Amino acid sequence: MTSERTKKLMVTRGLLEQARRHMLEAWNRAYGERVRVEVTLARVTGEKCVTRTRSRAWALGDGMPVALLEGRAGGYALEAMRVICEECEDDARIPVGFGLARLWYCAKHAPKAAT
Repeated sequence: MTSERTKKLMVTRGLLEQARRHMLEAWNRAYGERVRVEVTLARVTGEKCVTRTRSRAWALGDGMPVALLEGRAGGYALEAMRVICEECEDDARIPVGFGLARLWYCAKHAPKAAT
């Protein structure tokens, strides 16, 4: 018999997997490859760099959405990336969507519903 705690964990895991899938699809639909991003390389130190993605996003075995970055080896979590607007070089600070499925736009180029 499954305990209540186990049921809650299964529901939470399912919601996380669904949010990650949605984030992956939304990212690829909105950005694709060669997107200019600011990436937090180390959560502890807060070290960041500005680079470009060199692939579309894909999911690791645990469902974490990642993309390849220029000048870096391995996949980096989309959660650690902030898009920089190609047209005006502004940091994209207006969120569209929610949670893991949130995409970022600059104030000048955000969809009308977001502003």
